[in-house]
Amino acid sequence: MTWSPDAEAPKEPSAWRLVAAAILGFQGFAAILYSAFLPTLGTDIGIDVPLLGHMNVVWVGAGALAIVAAIGVAGRRVWGRWLGTLSAILSIVTGLLTASSVALAVFVPILPLIVLFALRFRWPDAPTKAP
Repeated sequence: MTWSPDAEAPKEPSAWRLVAAAILGFQGFAAILYSAFLPTLGTDIGIDVPLLGHMNVVWVGAGALAIVAAIGVAGRRVWGRWLGTLSAILSIVTGLLTASSVALAVFVPILPLIVLFALRFRWPDAPTKAP
């Protein structure tokens, strides 16, 4: 049995999947809403929003990626799993690069590591064909 990119994982109830989707969604919205206050990463190209200020395109893109990944993970999509993994790794790397203290460098990766654990070890495996 082959899996296509829009194939669904088995319909097993999983709280880990929903927790991972909630964390990804929260991180996505936080990255978009607070992008005006986060340090710039490489480029200062941004969008001027009257209420929020100058929003950096890199953070808005990372936030949008996390929200799309959250939707895919919540919908049990295989592409959502891989996009969520990529988003969590990106979150860990950017969090460590922008951490202003040792305490932040220790605590910033905790939520993305929970997402990686849920997507790697608690994702239901594809059904195998019996010989």
